[in-house]
Amino acid sequence: MKDLVSVFDQSPVLLGVVLFLFGSAIGSFINVVALRLPARLFYQWKAQCRDMLDMTGPGGIPEPPGLVSPRSHCPSCKNTLRAVHNIPVLGYLFLAGKCGFCGERISIRYPVVELGTALLWVQLGLTMGTGWPLIFALLFVSCLVTLTLIDLDHQLLPDNIVLPLLWIGLLVNSTGMFTDLYAAVIGAVMGYMVLWTIYQVHHRLTGKEGMGYGDFKLLACIGAWLGWQSLPVVILLASITGTIFAVYFDDISQTRTGHPHRVWPLSRPRWPRRTSLGRLNPDQLHTASQSLMPGRIGLTGGIGSGKSTVASLFAKLGAAVISADSIAREISQPGTKEFSLMVDFFGHEIVDRSGRIDRTRLAKIVFSHSDKRKHLESILHPPIREIMQQRCDQSESVYCVLEIPLLIETGQWKEMDRVLVVTCCERNRIQRLERSRGMDRKRIRGILDAQLPDSERISFADDIIENNSGLDALQQSIVTLHNNYLDLFN
Repeated sequence: MKDLVSVFDQSPVLLGVVLFLFGSAIGSFINVVALRLPARLFYQWKAQCRDMLDMTGPGGIPEPPGLVSPRSHCPSCKNTLRAVHNIPVLGYLFLAGKCGFCGERISIRYPVVELGTALLWVQLGLTMGTGWPLIFALLFVSCLVTLTLIDLDHQLLPDNIVLPLLWIGLLVNSTGMFTDLYAAVIGAVMGYMVLWTIYQVHHRLTGKEGMGYGDFKLLACIGAWLGWQSLPVVILLASITGTIFAVYFDDISQTRTGHPHRVWPLSRPRWPRRTSLGRLNPDQLHTASQSLMPGRIGLTGGIGSGKSTVASLFAKLGAAVISADSIAREISQPGTKEFSLMVDFFGHEIVDRSGRIDRTRLAKIVFSHSDKRKHLESILHPPIREIMQQRCDQSESVYCVLEIPLLIETGQWKEMDRVLVVTCCERNRIQRLERSRGMDRKRIRGILDAQLPDSERISFADDIIENNSGLDALQQSIVTLHNNYLDLFN
């Protein structure tokens, strides 16, 4: 062992290569943890809530996969990935960013995380050299990367990672590895109490929550590892980063939630959520069970996935279905304010001979120019959301299905009790669009490339429908979900 360490000390290049290889492999595992751990936590919490309500199990929802097994598979076609597909970074390049079985696009996030983690490992190795401090520093940084991904996806900082990491930080600093034990303990206490105090003051002044409790624990964890002296710099950097993220997400989402965005250290803005069994904490359980509001199911999926068919099947079962596209057609009729705004911006070329909006011509324009698409969304999305809210509140149904193509992109998934994503392999989607809408492949490809891939949508999903097996299988899946939703919201 000493000989190996000596070799690395004498050859920084060899150390960098080894750290890059192992770091990219750990980055690949981080991707798995960030995807699977939240799903397992939500599953466990739902089971606990159903048990408290004297309901059986997690409502027939299959148990999510573990962190180690089964092997990774394509979220669209469910084929198990081959070993060559799982090679960090190179596997993505080898597949040209698409599934080797169904051709569905793979999120660029996977190779970015793998490469980013590898570079972080190399940087730490070249800065710190070999030894126990490097090993623990690699552990600390890898956990922070994992927490960052989970927080970005779910606004969640799991205790399963944060608390063990906090205790490990105190333990390693009992030997004075990164700071002295006194500074580590004070750092943990101050890290928690500073944000807790800000939270309490903000809550008493406004009656609103400004951040999640996970933020307190994470700053305490950082204080335990780096000492209290690091906290001012960490808070400053986190505040700047949080502000940048808030501005960025405001810009791309064009969303109006009715809630002011709150930017706090160590966190993206945390919007208040409606009480739901899908995201319930114990203090809200009885409020949820007694709520008279209909449940809100956010239904989304890519073009050609069959989400409209899914919505119509839910309607046949008695669910209230509210379609964002239908409302968009209503408010863009001649004589409406939205019609005038659209014609003023896009010109009379989008108006057909009957005096109505030519949706096909408009679609060609906005899918070719992202800035024009964003402007169209800024015109239509606010009134659509307001109307959907009104119709849902007025519904007497046990639950409402809100069909929203851009549910994830606009941030509206945060306002739902459950998110239902319809997936379909790319081949089937292209065939459906060619058959039902007469679209050519070049135009279909342009639309698919402009939309969020299924692999990213399903990371936000509570329920998933795979629409690859025909109408009979689809109907059976919807009946099962319908019964689960009735149990959940009755």
